[in-house]
Amino acid sequence: MLSTIIAKRNALMAKFSKVNVNEIQDAELRGKAKKLKAKQGGFTLLELLVVVAILAAIAGTATISLSEAEKQTRSGLHASMMDGLTKALHTFPVLNNGQFPKYMDSMLNLDGTALAGVALTLNSVPSTVNSAQVVGGENSVMPLDATKFGALKLTAALKDGLAGTGLDQVMALDYNSDANCASIGAGTLGADLENGVRSINNLFRTSTAGGCGAVHTVLEDDFLVAYEGKLQPLMGVNAVDFDGASFTVDDAGAITAGFVGGPVVVALGLGPSASLFDPNAVGGMTATPNYRGGTKIQYNRFLGLFKIGTLISNTAAESSDVKFMGVISPDGTFVSEELVKYQG
Repeated sequence: MLSTIIAKRNALMAKFSKVNVNEIQDAELRGKAKKLKAKQGGFTLLELLVVVAILAAIAGTATISLSEAEKQTRSGLHASMMDGLTKALHTFPVLNNGQFPKYMDSMLNLDGTALAGVALTLNSVPSTVNSAQVVGGENSVMPLDATKFGALKLTAALKDGLAGTGLDQVMALDYNSDANCASIGAGTLGADLENGVRSINNLFRTSTAGGCGAVHTVLEDDFLVAYEGKLQPLMGVNAVDFDGASFTVDDAGAITAGFVGGPVVVALGLGPSASLFDPNAVGGMTATPNYRGGTKIQYNRFLGLFKIGTLISNTAAESSDVKFMGVISPDGTFVSEELVKYQG
């Protein structure tokens, strides 16, 4: 027993002998370490406890530094991915007769039934759950920030404006597509994602690709995820006219509190089914970037923001030429914000 204690003490002191006391950030702890370093004789039990505290503090600082470095690296990677996606989405319609990529993820459910614990319903907002709860709430399978995203119900004009642009063909969840997708209809998809039974990576792919997605042609009265956040990162100084944001939507998906002349912007997920990632497509990318750092149930692809209309009053919009506005993370950050985090 005594030999074991002595061995542990010697090991502890060996570690302490390698410590550069000048690198200890805490002034009080640094002072104690210098006194202990200068001591020639054996240490008392209290002094040994101080040594343990010093080593623990140094280890904690290293852990924090490593964690921050990992976050900075991840943000730098995100910024690089977002920049590449931005360039690709600007180039794709130029090379494809003005068409944007088809089959982007709607982040919505195909069936109109109110399904507990499932992402926003494409054909109707469940009467018992408002759009903010469905898109951004705890019950959402793919939580988005409800202060930046909502549920926009498409008018005939907005739907007609999407025709032939590529954005009228989207991927949506379909619990009838495969027997293994029944958990969507049963309201247990969130649990399946948490437990690893199903992965968010391929959720919107077709059943033949291991997912629960189906191609859907956007119709009047369908819902798309609306972007209600700040416009400055997308429009620069031109966003001043719209007091930061262009519009909001209510629980029924109708536009409220809009600024006349402001853009109607929707978000579509840049998932692996999108023709942007078809290597045979002109202007296509060879890989689908992943957003890192989210939870198992968080949508882990970046989002493309597209202007699909212009507000003609505080509550009404007309269609306009579809325009790509920018790329945003599922956490609601832009490339400029990721760069700030990367630079520390």
